[in-house]
Order: sequence, then structure tokens, then C-alpha cells
Amino acid sequence: MTSSTFLTRVALKNFKSLSACDVKLGGLSDGKVHDDFPLMGMCGRASVVHFAGVTQWTYAGKQMNGVRLVQIHPRTAEKSGVAQGDKIVIESPRGAITGTATLWEGIREDTIFIPNSFGPTQTMGDEFGLPRYETANTLLDDRYFDNLSGQQAYKCFAVRVRKA
Repeated sequence: MTSSTFLTRVALKNFKSLSACDVKLGGLSDGKVHDDFPLMGMCGRASVVHFAGVTQWTYAGKQMNGVRLVQIHPRTAEKSGVAQGDKIVIESPRGAITGTATLWEGIREDTIFIPNSFGPTQTMGDEFGLPRYETANTLLDDRYFDNLSGQQAYKCFAVRVRKA
């Protein structure tokens, strides 16, 4: 018996002992949230060169550690009065966080990208006087669900951007 066969049999054996329960999926959004929050915010891991211990390998990396670079399309930034390198505020129905605008034509005009590897416990930037950021989870809201799967939308959310 291969290891994958063994694992499959164990999984099936354990699955049979689980009891079923009803799961309520999220309903379809009426879209009204986008009246006040017209952009789609997405969060995820920052670039590998700007992640965890890797940034400690160079002096420049240490200096950048702690700077949350929020990707925004140049036309979207212009409409919001935001320029490259500006300090910005990202707001959702649940809360607000701050970051630094980095303009990039490779992102959709209706979307911004926020690295989620920043938070108040990140201490490395203290050596250089860099800011402590609010966690990206501040923007997430349990009231909103993915229309297809019914899962809570923990990686995308309605936002607006303004210059700080």
C-alpha cells in the first residue's frame, strides 16, 4: 500500500465518523457598499524580496522593512489626488489603515493591492524610525461573502483611497 492510499483510507475512515451539519452560505450582495467604497481592495503577501527575514540581508532591505507599499493604478490615483510615494488612507466599511502609494499600470483601475504582512507588532522598522501600521485585517468585514462559494471575503473587500 502506498502512503497516499493509506492517507486516503484514513481520511475516509475519519470522515465517516463526522456528523453532518447545515451550512448557511452568504447571500448575494446588493452592491450598495460600492456607492461609498468604489474600489476593490485585495490583500496578500508582499513580494518575496520584502518579506520576513529576507529583507534583513541588505542595509537597503532593512530600511524598506516597515514601509507598506499599496499598489494603485495611476489613473485611479490621479482621480483620488494621490501621487507616487504619497501617504494614503485606505478605508472600508469596517475601518481604515495607512500606507504609501506605489503607482503601477499592471493593476486594474478598480482594484488596489495591500500587503498583509504588516501590523503593530512589526518592530524591525523601529531602528530606522519607520511607521507601525494597522493590520490589513482592520478592513475585513464578516458581513460580506463571495457570491459563488459563500465563503467570507477575507482577501477582497470594498474600499476607497484618499491622500493622508
